[in-house]
Amino acid sequence: ASDEQQRTSARKKIDLFTPAPECMGAAIVPFKGDRQVVMSSLQIGDFREGFDLESGGTTTVTGSTANGNSDDDGIEVDATGNVTITDSEASGNYDEGFDLDAGSASVTVTDSTANDSETDDGFEVDAGSLTVTNSTANNNDDEGFQSFVSGNTLYDRVTAIGNLGDGID
Repeated sequence: ASDEQQRTSARKKIDLFTPAPECMGAAIVPFKGDRQVVMSSLQIGDFREGFDLESGGTTTVTGSTANGNSDDDGIEVDATGNVTITDSEASGNYDEGFDLDAGSASVTVTDSTANDSETDDGFEVDAGSLTVTNSTANNNDDEGFQSFVSGNTLYDRVTAIGNLGDGID
């Protein structure tokens, strides 16, 4: 691809994540439809809401941060496909740090942190199966890790201390 095509492609990707004035403080208008959503290396903080992603396919969040959002979750995902969160942080948000709903599909969380949620859980997960590895949920107003899972659940090398509710529920 030519340099101009690459610049145009990069601008389109950036424009996809630019908040519109009608978002009223939200970082991203929800994605809707049957498509894969990939979010990598994005940061937002001190908005009313963090990232709100809705996907008819799989959703992958890597190396992203949503801290200090004053009215809702840090990163919320509603997907019909698998959800993967890697090397991401959602701390100091009003509601959940991560609110992940994959329906009957699987959720995988690796090397991620959700501390200091003001009114709710660090991680809240609704899924068919759940694997959490090397992740932290400390000092949240409710549970560190709250899961509603119909199949297998695996927690490996997690830390969940100082939560007002259970560390893992």
